Amino acid sequence: MIVLKEFKNELSQALSPYLLQHAHQQVAWQIWDKKYFKEDLNGEKLLLISIGYSACHWCHVMAHESFDDPKVALFMNQNFINFKIDREERPDIDQIYMSALQILTGQGGWPLNIIALPDGQPIWGTTYMSKENWLSALQQIQEIHKHQPQKLIDQAHLIQEGIKQLIPLKSLVSPKKPITIVPTLLMEKLYAKVDQTYGGFMGAPKFMMPIQLHLWLCAGLVLQRNHYLKHFHNSLHKMAFGGLFDPIEGGFSRYSVDAEWHVPHFEKMAYDNGQLLTTYSRAYLINPSTTYEKVVCKTISFIQTNLSDKAGGVYSALDADSTNEKGKMEEGAYYVWTPSELKKLLKDDFSLFASYFQVNEIGYWENGKYVLFRAKTIAEFSEQKQIPAAEMEKKVSDWEKILKKARNKRNSPSIDDKQICSWNAMVCEGILIASRVFKSEHYLDLALKSVAFIEDKFVLSKQQLIRIHKKNTQQIKGLLEDYAHLIKLYVTAYETLFVESYLTKAVLLTDHVIAYFFDPKEGFFNNTQEQEELPWSRSIETEDNVIVSSNAQMVENLLRLGIHHNNPDYNKLGLQMLSQMQGTITQYPRSYSHWITLSLWVSYPSVEIAVVGPDYKNVISQLQQHPYPFIVWAGATSATSHPLLLNKGESGKTLIYFCRNRQCDLPEKEWEKVWKKLNLLLD
Repeated sequence: MIVLKEFKNELSQALSPYLLQHAHQQVAWQIWDKKYFKEDLNGEKLLLISIGYSACHWCHVMAHESFDDPKVALFMNQNFINFKIDREERPDIDQIYMSALQILTGQGGWPLNIIALPDGQPIWGTTYMSKENWLSALQQIQEIHKHQPQKLIDQAHLIQEGIKQLIPLKSLVSPKKPITIVPTLLMEKLYAKVDQTYGGFMGAPKFMMPIQLHLWLCAGLVLQRNHYLKHFHNSLHKMAFGGLFDPIEGGFSRYSVDAEWHVPHFEKMAYDNGQLLTTYSRAYLINPSTTYEKVVCKTISFIQTNLSDKAGGVYSALDADSTNEKGKMEEGAYYVWTPSELKKLLKDDFSLFASYFQVNEIGYWENGKYVLFRAKTIAEFSEQKQIPAAEMEKKVSDWEKILKKARNKRNSPSIDDKQICSWNAMVCEGILIASRVFKSEHYLDLALKSVAFIEDKFVLSKQQLIRIHKKNTQQIKGLLEDYAHLIKLYVTAYETLFVESYLTKAVLLTDHVIAYFFDPKEGFFNNTQEQEELPWSRSIETEDNVIVSSNAQMVENLLRLGIHHNNPDYNKLGLQMLSQMQGTITQYPRSYSHWITLSLWVSYPSVEIAVVGPDYKNVISQLQQHPYPFIVWAGATSATSHPLLLNKGESGKTLIYFCRNRQCDLPEKEWEKVWKKLNLLLD
């Protein structure tokens, strides 16, 4: 029997739920700290860096199989300095080591496990491994470290060179020249890879990718490509009807393990649901579908009920796993159903329910359990079954209430209760956009409560943010992602409420980002204000993933605020960054969706609409129902110092100024005439 000497597991001091999940383990985990780095390889232990997040199913599996095992723990403690990192707290570190893993293996994922030299340079990496394979790999690496250390140094240098190649390819085009990206060619290149049956791109697993969906919407509208819009709507409908969306409580799971959106990986993330609120709300503007409206309503309800505190803050995630009826941890236990359960609950309605929610061979998952999903809308299903639509609507509502009551008796998934600045901003922005589209005072009240929470918990001063809030403890300096998304939220808040203090706050944060994050040598913003002392890599994020890259978001912020603040330097910097990305975007369009959207914005008419007069809010509310995607909004009861409102207006009248690239037409008194001008941009 192996007996371990006493040791201190530092994770017991952490606030992160993910780190605390590992605090009981016999692995001598350390909280990330540069003090452990050593320049000299000789006689020093290698670093073992394990990165994950609390809702990650395979992180839990590997923790149970390997890190809970005394034999594995003993070997790790004897031969490595072991770090645990919550990727949601430190996405900057995660990005660097994920780049290394992708160079080594051609793929990524979590848990992300890296072996590094004592100075932090990665030499080997993997995602999930069985206990036997994990221990064997560590033993082999340790043997090389002991007998052939130069081999590891050479490996580190190769990876370092590979990471350097991932830095954006700078275009040979001068930033002073116009953007030369041809969006039509890039979009057709992307369209060749889409799944025309189920939406999204072909293959599995399948992620929702809100940024890519937004690109299809914008490109479909401004390029007048109906097949892009068809793909956009097909994707949204298939996602909403699949097992990915929870029909009982609302909210989307993180991704689908199959190409049909049938079986989800059951964790639910705040950032997915926040971004998808914006996506489905904007989709409603061009297709006022009850499906879209219900998705938005249920998603907001899910966030408020399952992911929010009383003060208006949003937690990070719900776990994929929960305890089943036997008390054992099981993926999806909270969400899936057996036919016997459903028959007992629904009685005579079971047959109709099973037909609507695919409790059949199509909907079967595993171990006698089913993931509910739909193939038809209520209207389509009612017509097929010759049931009045209103009657079927009531039945579905009643079924959902019955199942919700039954689900409440189950053990809920654990919640990651840390609150992240950028994710709270994403959710708040989504609710703000929904309040505009659906003209909902309730949604607006929720959004304002969220803004107040963000400013109270994450804003230390006018220009300083922190990233994490938990249990009244604020920790970790704000990253570029946090600044970028709060700036975007402030601009959205202004363009919803027209309170100019929001723009003032956005400008202060933007100036801070330029002063403390910008790397003039690279021409982009770093992830952190003070770079991690990792000499082998710079932490610059340009690739769009499930969340837009922070640099792409800053370009959007600079272009918008350049107009709102009449600041040509903002506009110049945004265009310069976009110009530098042209080579990379053209070569890898699928990974740079928002950059393509930005290239559309600068290549096609940018519209500014300013409304001045007593009825300005009502007029803007009507015009914001138009789907044209590239509009900057300004409004007030009378002229202000805002560049779009300066010296405008006429006493007692509400005038609408339609401008393109800041050149304004004569003012209109009727919003319908401006609507027609917007329509002309889509003809």
